[in-house]
Amino acid sequence: MAFDEADLQYSVANVPTSQAGCGRPTNMLLSSSGRSLYVSEKWTDAKPLLDDIIASNKYTLMPSFTDNFVAAKRNNAESVLKFHTV
Repeated sequence: MAFDEADLQYSVANVPTSQAGCGRPTNMLLSSSGRSLYVSEKWTDAKPLLDDIIASNKYTLMPSFTDNFVAAKRNNAESVLKFHTV
């Protein structure tokens, strides 16, 4: 995965932790880009970003994985990026 790590680090440090509007990124969404670092085998860089998401206690896993693909359960407790509902 190609991405600019400096931009990612800047964004994590400067984007707010919450947003009023759906679809607006938070630093938790950007921290989830720690997955990109993880996949790139940069585990030392990925760990603090991913630990921040876990420690925030803002998210939890849904009881069933399939809940993430059901329209009626959109924007659930597992959603890092919220979308407008139609």
